[in-house]
Amino acid sequence: MGAATLQPLNGSAVGGRRIRTLVVDDDPLMRIAIRLLLERDRSIHVVGTAGDGHQGYLLANSLRPDLVLSDLHMPEVNGLAFTGMLSREFPETRVIIVTNDTDPALSDKCRAEGAHGFVTKDQLWNELSAEIKRVFQTATPPAVGAAKMATALL
Repeated sequence: MGAATLQPLNGSAVGGRRIRTLVVDDDPLMRIAIRLLLERDRSIHVVGTAGDGHQGYLLANSLRPDLVLSDLHMPEVNGLAFTGMLSREFPETRVIIVTNDTDPALSDKCRAEGAHGFVTKDQLWNELSAEIKRVFQTATPPAVGAAKMATALL
């Protein structure tokens, strides 16, 4: 694996300030690696890390990050349940799922729970920057946006 670099987002994508990011993964080495990768980009500020969805929810509640990068398979509260909680409680927070699972159907399942993006860990170093850019250029994930629109029409 070559030297990983996160391409700068050319300034902040969030109202002229750095993207406040929370990293949630049960593997402490992965949390450190993701944090180090993100901190190379001046438009991103890692505000915290957590080892499971429960800790992540508590930190999201107190820190109100712009972005959460969450593993999928974690103890206590898994990434799918955590994403659903975030999308209901903090709809302004963007969520990107980061997982070892390569099942193509899983991306759709995560988006249905409110995830804005999806990156497999084997492609994290090559795709994270582009996924963050894409997520901050998109207002809401299609499944969540459609569900909210349908609810508003009722």
